[in-house]
Amino acid sequence: MHINQILNHSNAPIAPLLNEICHALEKLLLYHENTLIDLHSLPFSPHDITQLVEFLGKGEVEAYLYALGKSIFWETNFAGVWWIEHYNSEESLINRTIEIAYCPSILQAQTEDIQLGKQQLQQLIKSFQ
Repeated sequence: MHINQILNHSNAPIAPLLNEICHALEKLLLYHENTLIDLHSLPFSPHDITQLVEFLGKGEVEAYLYALGKSIFWETNFAGVWWIEHYNSEESLINRTIEIAYCPSILQAQTEDIQLGKQQLQQLIKSFQ
């Protein structure tokens, strides 16, 4: 569906969400602040979700995380807008979100993990000397 059809259709529930995403991109650029939109909390039909996926599209980056089930991340055709789906161990969809961020927060390494990785690397380097 073309953007004009979405925005001009008074019953199109995704039009306000597209505006919210645009404002979140501005907030990301100005303040480096991520925004998480929980699509399960919004009154979207399967048709609305399909329209949203078609409109946002898939960009060049896709990632998978396997922890208590699979999570799929893909950057949409709009840089900084990430589509995220979390599945349980039975592969049932349990959550669907859009994150406006340079990189989804769950994919970023934690400081403690980086510190541990540095220590492990230093020990490995010493063992070769």
